[in-house]
Amino acid sequence: MALKRIRENKKLRLLAIILSIFLLIIIAMVVFTFAPLLIKLFNYVAQNGINGVIESAIGFLGKLWTGTGNYLYYIHLQILQYPILLKPG
Repeated sequence: MALKRIRENKKLRLLAIILSIFLLIIIAMVVFTFAPLLIKLFNYVAQNGINGVIESAIGFLGKLWTGTGNYLYYIHLQILQYPILLKPG
């Protein structure tokens, strides 16, 4: 029913096309944003293997569980690297 309305109604068809293009643009932006992260992840796995990734994750989770890690300090340093996030407004 809904597809028949979209086919027959020019305004709905135009709206569907515009929304589809907008959705594709958002998906492309997300892929391009996370591409460097994925490349770093694949390189890390290639160098250390799955076992290295698991050991690293276990160490990180252990620090979070015991509270001995400097995770909040790390986040603070990451925010300072991007001063645009600190601008008001």
